[in-house]
Amino acid sequence: MVLKALFGLAVFSVTVGSWAAMQHRAAMHTPLPDADGPGGPCVVWFVGSSSFFRWTTLRSDLAPWTVHNRGVGGAFLSELRQRFANEDPVTPPQAIVFYGGDNDIANGATAADAAA
Repeated sequence: MVLKALFGLAVFSVTVGSWAAMQHRAAMHTPLPDADGPGGPCVVWFVGSSSFFRWTTLRSDLAPWTVHNRGVGGAFLSELRQRFANEDPVTPPQAIVFYGGDNDIANGATAADAAA
């Protein structure tokens, strides 16, 4: 009975782990959020992790600039880099404000690794 329960738990873990990996992989191949916000092409992109993602008043705080919050909650630098690579080069920003790396460091990366 215990062996069957362990086997069932193993199958469940592999299934859930595979689903989570596929979801993560799909997210890595999508552009950053807010690609075409109001006001036309982006002038300033705020790219980073949850510190930007949770900044809900960014547009009103920085008015009259055209800004786009491209934050991704809980993102690691590798995720931001991959999503940034999927951006449309036709409408590049005039400036990028970037914040990231804290999730990498919290997950065990060194500051030097995150900076590299």
